[in-house]
Amino acid sequence: MEINKVIRGNCLDLFKDISDNSIDLIITDPPYNISKENDNRDRSKLNSPIMRRESPLRYDFGKWDNMSRDDFIEFTKQWLKECCRVLKDGGTIISFFNKEDISLLGWEAKQFGIRTRTIFTWCKSNPVPSFRKVNYLSATEYLWIGSKGTKSWTFNFKQQKEMKNYMVTANGSVYKETEHPTEKPKLLIKHLIDIHSNKGDLILDCFGGSGTTAICSKELGRNFILFELSEDYCKMAEKRLSQNVLLPLDIKQDGGNGLPPTLKSVGIRPTSVDVPKGFEGRILLVKQQEVKSGCDANDDGIPPSTKVTGYPA
Repeated sequence: MEINKVIRGNCLDLFKDISDNSIDLIITDPPYNISKENDNRDRSKLNSPIMRRESPLRYDFGKWDNMSRDDFIEFTKQWLKECCRVLKDGGTIISFFNKEDISLLGWEAKQFGIRTRTIFTWCKSNPVPSFRKVNYLSATEYLWIGSKGTKSWTFNFKQQKEMKNYMVTANGSVYKETEHPTEKPKLLIKHLIDIHSNKGDLILDCFGGSGTTAICSKELGRNFILFELSEDYCKMAEKRLSQNVLLPLDIKQDGGNGLPPTLKSVGIRPTSVDVPKGFEGRILLVKQQEVKSGCDANDDGIPPSTKVTGYPA
């Protein structure tokens, strides 16, 4: 199968073209089956200015997330079995999943030689407020992490403070680059890729969505295979992958120099930035007066839209 490409189709069909024990890392975000048909809630007329938004709150993610219970369980078992087949010994599989059913992944994968390592928690620092105020705010999502075989798994331990089994980021209202309803933060995906793979490894995302796993793989020097059923989402992922990405900036640590923090990347969006002749591939500078609030707080590699970017004189 061709790598570093978005491939459209049903993952259960496309898996047939991947050899056994050929994938180093799987990171995927399958259907949670929690979609509520036609449930899009108007927020434009709420009394609270903090909760008021022009865009509706969407609980209808699409038909792909709305199955019968039996169909959902069977579908989950099928794609998980294929993931276990193509994963190398010592490889890792990471899957987002709904909190009610996440234990299903561990129990099913165990019969295929997969050992559950942990349940990782993604905590949202700015969860959607509660309208009815009858339950806790939904501020977390969960990832099941397992490794295959008895061989030592790929696990690049960072500093102790970075290795907790949770990460806190803002929700999609801050980091999202697309209209995909369940786009995940690049900060989280890059963290997991760093730990569970090495440069040159092959990463599979069988529910590719807007292409975040592929983009993070590309930026970190990994190869990828991305499956996606929706034509619209395939185009969305391909568009993001076509954008130029610059190398990390080498920046002083004393701050106040007007540039994004060390190890951040600034991306040029061809649709909104006309790169002058002679400046192709050059790093954009962010004007000094706009740094005090902290540049690139959501770690997507793009300065916030309120910042001004300019080319070197």
